[in-house]
Amino acid sequence: MSTINTDANDSNKAVVAPLPQPSATATTNQTQKQQEEKLASAFEQRLDGQLDALQSMLSSLAAKVEAIEEDTELGQLQQNQHQRQQGAVADAYKDMTQVEHAVGVLEPRLDLLLSKLDSLLEGNDNEEEKLERETLAA
Repeated sequence: MSTINTDANDSNKAVVAPLPQPSATATTNQTQKQQEEKLASAFEQRLDGQLDALQSMLSSLAAKVEAIEEDTELGQLQQNQHQRQQGAVADAYKDMTQVEHAVGVLEPRLDLLLSKLDSLLEGNDNEEEKLERETLAA
């Protein structure tokens, strides 16, 4: 019996590699990547939305803090002004009491001086009348 060398026949044949068929694993990986990209995009959008909301809240809080600081400064200014007004009123009251005291002390002296002045004027009037009478009589 003769043996046929099948190996020699096979070596003359062109070896054709089969085309790679997409495997179920490759399709699954591609689908999984698409889902991950969608999830990442959705996550980024959600994160951007939350960051925008936080920035808005921070802006709002900054505005409120600024308003509170302005109110505090205004309140302090008003308080200082009120204290100055109270001080001015107290000073005016103190001045009034000093004036009242001075008037109280000087009033009797003033009355005395006025009465002396009246008596002098009355005396001068009498002397002037005498002079006028003497002048008219002469």
